[in-house]
Amino acid sequence: MKKVIIIGASSGIGKGLAELYAANGWKVGITARRQPLLDELQQSYPQQIITSCFDITSPENVSKIDQLINEMDGVDLFIFCSGIGEISAQPDWDTDKKVIETNVVACTKSCGHVFNYFLQKGGGQIAIISSIAALRGGSSAPSYNASKAFVSSYAESLNLQAIALKKDIIITDVKPGFVNTEMAKGGGKFWVMPVDKICRQIYAAIAARRRKVVVSKRWKIVAMLLTYMPDFMFVYLTKRMAAKRRQ
Repeated sequence: MKKVIIIGASSGIGKGLAELYAANGWKVGITARRQPLLDELQQSYPQQIITSCFDITSPENVSKIDQLINEMDGVDLFIFCSGIGEISAQPDWDTDKKVIETNVVACTKSCGHVFNYFLQKGGGQIAIISSIAALRGGSSAPSYNASKAFVSSYAESLNLQAIALKKDIIITDVKPGFVNTEMAKGGGKFWVMPVDKICRQIYAAIAARRRKVVVSKRWKIVAMLLTYMPDFMFVYLTKRMAAKRRQ
């Protein structure tokens, strides 16, 4: 039986992926801060799901991950779904600090730790849920966009390290567009995608051992436009979207 650990599985994409992997016969280790939500999910698949309740930003996060790996007798796939994003009209350090601690520090620390585990094991796969926001800056949540750009680049860098070390380790950088979860905040949203559809596409991309994927197909078009759009046009669109949010 293959084994996966999903960080941030109490809701949204993390929960959807946990259900999908359990339904497909995997042993699934799930983590989050809210024990009742973990228990509810575990009760749906009591033979396959193992829970571990802890805050991924806590100092003991990697020891909790190690405990879960030991309890599961190893892991083949590690998925980092935990993340926060807050709307801010101007810089606010209290908000930015929370975003950085979860999206950047916790992701880097835990994924780097599991990467080293896979080095010793001889192979494995890590998937990091970044965002389409990683491609450009954003006026409504600057620290969120920057944090997703960081983890997207980090995923690519880990892939290059694995190649340089000649190890069979794949890191999949997943960039969703707007998904119908608690993370989709603020106005001006379009093409908001259902969680189950996105989870199926993420599941397929991970199974195909892809290093980069944008979900869904519509959002691949947006990603291409964002990547090659001239700055003057991007600034113009940002102004239009900001005006729309104020309405």
